[in-house]
Amino acid sequence: MIRLLIFMTLMSSTSLFAEMSVENERDRLIHEKSYVLAAEILSKDIRSKAGSDLVKFCAWLNPEHEGIKAIRTKLVFGDPVTAVGKGDSTQLAKLLMFRLKDFDAQSKRILYTVIAASVDPQNVDASAQMKEFKDQGADISLAKALKESEKPKLVDLAEVAKAQKKQDMKVAEENSQLSTESASKMSVSADAIEKMLDLIKFKTFTYSEATFLDAVNRLTHKMYWRGVQFTLTGRRISIIGVQKAHNGALYYSGPLYPQADYFTIKDKSLRDILDHMGKNMDLDYKVRDGEVAFMDAELSEISEIGEEGIDANDLMKTMKDFNLKDIKKYRGKSFRMNGIVSGLGRGMDSRTVFLALDGGFIQLYCQRADLEQDVYKRLDFAVDAWKKDGGLKKYKDAVKKAKETGEEIIRKDVADPKLYITFKATCKGMDKGRLVFDEPEYIYVEGPEEYLLRKK
Repeated sequence: MIRLLIFMTLMSSTSLFAEMSVENERDRLIHEKSYVLAAEILSKDIRSKAGSDLVKFCAWLNPEHEGIKAIRTKLVFGDPVTAVGKGDSTQLAKLLMFRLKDFDAQSKRILYTVIAASVDPQNVDASAQMKEFKDQGADISLAKALKESEKPKLVDLAEVAKAQKKQDMKVAEENSQLSTESASKMSVSADAIEKMLDLIKFKTFTYSEATFLDAVNRLTHKMYWRGVQFTLTGRRISIIGVQKAHNGALYYSGPLYPQADYFTIKDKSLRDILDHMGKNMDLDYKVRDGEVAFMDAELSEISEIGEEGIDANDLMKTMKDFNLKDIKKYRGKSFRMNGIVSGLGRGMDSRTVFLALDGGFIQLYCQRADLEQDVYKRLDFAVDAWKKDGGLKKYKDAVKKAKETGEEIIRKDVADPKLYITFKATCKGMDKGRLVFDEPEYIYVEGPEEYLLRKK
C-alpha cells in the first residue's frame, strides 16, 4: 500500500498536466543529455552517486518529465533502471560549462559546475571553476545549489507550436492582404513594366542570401515612384513582417542571417538582375499590373543521375569551388546521393537530427519522428562501434591516399557497409564550409538493406 502511494505521488501530475519541456533551448538540450546519461549510469550501478545527482539535476530542470519521474520511483524501491540511449559525459560537461557563461547568480553557476565535475572529473574548466569556488569559501554542496537556484521556465511545446503556427498564418494573411492592396492601387500595366525591366540599368547591384530582403526593398525604393511594387511570397525566404511607408510602398523585414557570400552585378538591366537573383536564390518572378512578384521556384530533379546517385564527397568538392554554373545546377534541386555515415548529430531543436557523411562536411537534416527508430538506433550503434574500432581513421587514411595517388576507391568497400546510405533529398548548397541537404524523400541503409526513412 505504501509503495502504491509513493508511486501515485511521484506520477500524479502525468494525468493532470500536458507534457512540459524546458523553454530555454540550451537547457532543454542539457536536460535531454543528462536524462540519457543518468539512465545509462544507473542501469549499470543503481547506487551510483553521479547517476543519482544527475537525476536530481534533471528533476530540478524539469520536474514534469515522465522519464525522470519513472527513474525516481525506481530509485525509491531499488528497482533496476533501463538505459534509454547512449550517454556522453564529456559532451555533457562541455555543454554545462558553456551554459555557465550565461549565468550571473553564483548558486546556479555552482550547480552547473558541480554536475559537470561529477559526470566528467577530467573536465579542466569544471575542475578550475570548482577550485575557484573553494578558494572563495563558497558552499559547493549540490543540495544547497539546487535549493537556492531559480528553476528554469517550463512550456508546453505542443501549445507553443500551435501558437506559432497561428501567428505564422496571421502574418502570412496580413502580408498577402498588404501586397494585394498595394498592387491593386498601381496603375502601371504589366506590359509597361516589362519594358522598364529592359530599359532601366544599374551601375552596380550587390546582394547575398543574408541581405536578400534588403535587396528587394532597394528595388521597391528605386521603382515605386514609377508605379512598381516588388513583393515576395513563399517559404524559401523567411519574412517576419511587412511595413507600409507613407506613400504606400511595402518594405519587408526578416531574421538576421549570418554573413554570406555577396554577388555583385555591374552595368546590367533590371531584368538581368532579377534573373540573376532568381537563379541564385531558387526563386521565380512574375510581372503583373503594378507589381513584380517573387515566389518559390519549383524544385526540379536532376534526371541523368544513376541509380546510386552522386557520391556526396565528389559533390562536396564541386560545390566548394563556388562555380555559379554548378550552384545553379544543384542547389535547390532534389536528387539521389550516396555516402558513408560518419556521425549523427542534433539540429537546432530536439525534433531535428542530421546524418554527417564522409567525415562531417556533408550533413543530411531530417525530422527524427519521421525515421524508423529501430533502424536509427542500429545505425547509431554501428557508427559508434566503427569509430571505436578505428574505422573512421582507416577510412580517412584510405581517402587521403587515393587523393595522393590518383587511384579511385569504392567507398562502401573501404567503410563498414552498415554505414553506406543512398538517399534522395534537396541540396541547400554550402553553409559554413559544409554541404547541406534537407527534406529527404527516402534514406536507404545498404548493409542491412533497410530504410531509415521510407519513400514518401
